[in-house]
Amino acid sequence: MVRRAKNAKIALIIFITFFFALSLSGCGQKAAARTEQTFALDTLVAVTYYRDADRDAVLDALALCREYELVFSRTNPESELYRLNAAGTAAVSPALREVLTLALSYCADSGGRYDVTMGAVSALYDFGGDAHRPDGAALAEAVSHVGWEKVRIEGDTVTLGDPAAVLDLGSVAKGWIADRMKELLAERGVEHAILSLGGNILTLGGRPDGAAYKVGIQYPEKDSTALAATVRTREESVVTSGVYERFFVENGTVYSHILDPETGLPLQNGLLAVSVVGPCSARCDALSTLCFALGLDEGLAYIDALDGYEAVFVTDDHALHRSAGFAALEVA
Repeated sequence: MVRRAKNAKIALIIFITFFFALSLSGCGQKAAARTEQTFALDTLVAVTYYRDADRDAVLDALALCREYELVFSRTNPESELYRLNAAGTAAVSPALREVLTLALSYCADSGGRYDVTMGAVSALYDFGGDAHRPDGAALAEAVSHVGWEKVRIEGDTVTLGDPAAVLDLGSVAKGWIADRMKELLAERGVEHAILSLGGNILTLGGRPDGAAYKVGIQYPEKDSTALAATVRTREESVVTSGVYERFFVENGTVYSHILDPETGLPLQNGLLAVSVVGPCSARCDALSTLCFALGLDEGLAYIDALDGYEAVFVTDDHALHRSAGFAALEVA
């Protein structure tokens, strides 16, 4: 029997929206929070804002998100990434080239434990549809085509190297799109907003009353209102990768969507989740997955070596392990 998980990030965004609204109303702040949302990138995308005059800009930001879905979707035959995967080589847009370049840099940093050529492996599990454990022979065949180092970028042309490889940029694209949405809002004069793309949170400015936003980080394997930590943010992003986001249970075994590039099997390294806080949502997005793939000790060492980024790791005993500067961000 197969039991599929609900999308925990959708539950998280709903909770976060109310968390922001309640924190504002409790401070005597006259600005009422408003939220516009759409479904894109296989998740709920929402922007919370505070002035009626900002609504058109917010709607345009959501439209921009839908436009970028036609760049980065692995499964939509109309998308640029889908066509690149099908052809094996193609001239690409500046957006796709930028995101792929960033992702490959993190593949190199991780020694391949974070790898964006896992698309064929992920497709076998079908986490977004009829999720199931793939056939062993099919899984081994798909794994044989994993290898970020074969991907070449020459000018505006990308070549996969292995024609059977499939790029999947889901671990970085949502964050990059959030950054572009935030830029659009700022250019249009929006001063205060919260963006959530499937739980990837990015804040614009602080709250209208001058205080920082408070972002709750969900505790894995507990109900959707239980928090591992709450952090203050101004202009920062908070992104979580965890085994509870997308998974299914088959014959008593839990299969999560974070896969080991060497085996194609769900990664089991004692971690339940990693949340990263920092100024660039694209980097936070990739870093949360990269640090999860590295494991607790190497992941903490990696994040501690970066300026401007902090993280909290949740291990399978439900203990919290913070990077050197994470505690300074937390709400007491």
